[in-house]
Amino acid sequence: MNQVMDLEPSVKIRAQGEKDYKVGQRPEEAYQNSERELDNFVRILQSHQVTVRRPTNMQWDKPVVTPWWSVPNQHGSSCPRDVLAVIGNRIIESGMSMRSRFFEYAAYRSLIDEYLETDPNCK
Repeated sequence: MNQVMDLEPSVKIRAQGEKDYKVGQRPEEAYQNSERELDNFVRILQSHQVTVRRPTNMQWDKPVVTPWWSVPNQHGSSCPRDVLAVIGNRIIESGMSMRSRFFEYAAYRSLIDEYLETDPNCK
């Protein structure tokens, strides 16, 4: 479930001048449509013998509190290329600079751990 980003410092700059910048959860219809499209895309890939792996479902609508900042919700895990890079046999992960996206990498942690455990060449 992806959330609209909270008006944290980096988002406030992007939202300046936007009259109706929305924060909070997206409409349920948006989730249903995106799930249907994603499921169809997975079927197409699998029909071409592509192995599809999905991230762990996380509760993105829960607040995150650290000693330095907090946000009322997180964004989601729809953009793995933003937090992961695969170069050869190396997987590089990174936290995001936006507070609502900082822990996105966590949705991919179980997949990364599995690759590290099953492939002796994976780093």
